[in-house]
Amino acid sequence: MLAAASRDDEDDITTFSHEEFAEDIKEALKNDPVIAEALLQPGSKLREHSAKIEKDLRAVEVESVRDYVRQSSRVADLHAQMRRCDGILAGMQERLLGFEADLGSAASELRSLRSESRRLATRLENRKSAGARLGGFLRGWALDPAQVELVVDGAVGDDFVEAVEAVDAALAFVDAGEGKNKDAPGFSETWRSCRDCAPALEKLRAKAAARCRDELLARVQELHGEGANVHVLQRARLARVAPLNRFLERQAPEMAVHVRAVYVDSMARTLHGLFRAYHAEL
Repeated sequence: MLAAASRDDEDDITTFSHEEFAEDIKEALKNDPVIAEALLQPGSKLREHSAKIEKDLRAVEVESVRDYVRQSSRVADLHAQMRRCDGILAGMQERLLGFEADLGSAASELRSLRSESRRLATRLENRKSAGARLGGFLRGWALDPAQVELVVDGAVGDDFVEAVEAVDAALAFVDAGEGKNKDAPGFSETWRSCRDCAPALEKLRAKAAARCRDELLARVQELHGEGANVHVLQRARLARVAPLNRFLERQAPEMAVHVRAVYVDSMARTLHGLFRAYHAEL
């Protein structure tokens, strides 16, 4: 078998022609046209072709060196410009780092300011709420000094009646105590301010009650005057000071009972006299 195989190989070698070899080389060297041209040219010598290529390369190299020498000044300028650009970039980097540090500090300050703003907003809301409640508390029982002076020493008139009504409202707020109004705290003697004002309010209550009683009794007494028109006096004199009697009913009930008893007795005697005079005329 080995002998037969050897004979087959020899047959293949003998049958291989130069033309086929050339075709294979052409096919293989299609990707390199320069070498293919050098090999396929009739009578070409590779050594001469190699020398020519080396000469061309050296010429190109020499021309490149000459071109580099001609452009050396520009290259030096370009290098200097690149150095300057590096310096500028380094400076910009330093500035950016400084800006970054400043921004970090500003961000910290902004966070601090935002926290402070929230704290101040909370305090403001608390003050508004406290102010609203305390405002209602003060409006409930605080009195104008002019009204107090009018109740104590002023002449009795429409202004005096209004002042007495204001005192009545303040005393009603004080008597209601705590828990009357959800929007405002009530008057509580547990507060020092309320304890300090309580004696003055009691004195004002007593003074106003005494003056209201005296004024009502004086006007009731006018009904006994000779030739007095009871109906006119009731409407013109007593009806205008009716708030004084309501003040006594709420703030001094015993005085109100006394004034009512005097008024009833006075009207009884007045009516009795009128009926006696009318009966005598009949």
